[in-house]
Amino acid sequence: MVKESHLRPGGTVSGPTMFGLADVGIYLAILSRIGRWHWR
Repeated sequence: MVKESHLRPGGTVSGPTMFGLADVGIYLAILSRIGRWHWR
């Protein structure tokens, strides 16, 4: 969830916030592909 502190003037989401969300998304995608056995 995006909070007021993550917004830039004009109501857009800041770059570091977007990249943080993208990093978490790709991390979860990779873990789902390699399976539970590899990251235990």
